[in-house]
Amino acid sequence: MDDLIPTSIDDFVEDFLKNALEVDVLDYQKVESGGEGYTVIYVCNLNFDQIEVLQSVGFEQIKDDLWIFNGFEIEIDKLKDTPVIKYFENLQREEWTKLINLRCEVDHNFYGKIKKLYFEVHITLQKSP
Repeated sequence: MDDLIPTSIDDFVEDFLKNALEVDVLDYQKVESGGEGYTVIYVCNLNFDQIEVLQSVGFEQIKDDLWIFNGFEIEIDKLKDTPVIKYFENLQREEWTKLINLRCEVDHNFYGKIKKLYFEVHITLQKSP
């Protein structure tokens, strides 16, 4: 178990579930009693992949919109075998494609104006004293 990376439940809910996976988290609370801690989250309209992510890190579904987790730290390495990895790979691919297309557009527009590729001019400008 040395390869598992724990992260706080707050980071997991706020940064990962809400922002990255766009889960509609209505509320979440951390409850501690007798040395044991639980995290309860209220969510709605989960799709299959989001449900699989919650289950893979250890959340248990109590009701349709209520999930409970034993503890306050998530071992995010458990997400390796979930659809979330494919989601981020696709997102990364889409963003790189956008970036490459923008670069091609800049090169095309720049070349159309001065008949040199932007990259060549940029390197020349960097070498100038």
